[in-house]
Amino acid sequence: MVTQVLVPSDGSDCAARGVERALERFPDAQVTVLRVVAPVDAAGIQASDAPLEVETDADTDTPGGAVARCIPSDREVDVRTVVEPGVPASTIVEYARANDVDAIVMGSNDRSSLGRLLLGTVSGTVAENAPVPVELVTA
Repeated sequence: MVTQVLVPSDGSDCAARGVERALERFPDAQVTVLRVVAPVDAAGIQASDAPLEVETDADTDTPGGAVARCIPSDREVDVRTVVEPGVPASTIVEYARANDVDAIVMGSNDRSSLGRLLLGTVSGTVAENAPVPVELVTA
């Protein structure tokens, strides 16, 4: 029985489809939407002359955040949101291992076979390394 479902999200429409699928397939499960953000170090900030922008609402459940945008607003659902620093694929796999996740549902851009071969994909890497079943949702 699936009680914990992880849905990685980057705030895109593709990721939102993953959330929708997870809610449809596992209506009684606790759904956690995970956003992985690249860690920023002091040297990187100092070397850049660009202004540092922090998306403060991505860290919370507030409307408008990158994670919150993936959660359907037209129905009442119990979705937990988490933001973790790190490299997306490995952080997703490690989060699943550390948090007793039963399944991962994630949106995936439907790139050509050549594109996947040359560039790889986060979803492909997660599917190969996850300790639980992974369902990929494409357009």
